[in-house]
Amino acid sequence: LKSELFGNEVKNPIGIAAGFDKDAEVYNSLFKLGFGFVEVGTVTPLKQNGNKKPRVFRLEEDQALINRLGFNNSGSDVVSNRIKKNKPIGLLGVNIGPNWNSENRIKDYLVGFNKFCDLANYITINISSPNTDNLRDFHNLSELENLLDKILDEKKKLNKNVPIALK
Repeated sequence: LKSELFGNEVKNPIGIAAGFDKDAEVYNSLFKLGFGFVEVGTVTPLKQNGNKKPRVFRLEEDQALINRLGFNNSGSDVVSNRIKKNKPIGLLGVNIGPNWNSENRIKDYLVGFNKFCDLANYITINISSPNTDNLRDFHNLSELENLLDKILDEKKKLNKNVPIALK
């Protein structure tokens, strides 16, 4: 089942997406369980608590769950320090996003990119959370192009080779 992801060989193509290990606390344990790659986050520049509780609702009749967590996490400083202290034993991705009250969301993404570009095997730009007001404005082509241009300019300026994914 060996596969390749972003030019790296992984034991298998089954990974775990961002949202499970939001604060980069158990990624090496997940590798030991057999996941081929692990994506931590979504990580924002500053700590935030996420949406008000309750945030998860069970719809028994539909056999479904509704998740309204938001980007609850400890912030980029705490998460990056955890990764520095606990070297990943597998392919690690970091999912980044803006703080809910950010006045400049593009700047928030650039903070995340700069914080994790030397620590992650890839970085995911999260523009898809329905739980963060106006985040989906980046689905507008001109807004998305502007965001990606800024990220790629920063990547070039810093001479970083980390792959970028978009969610």
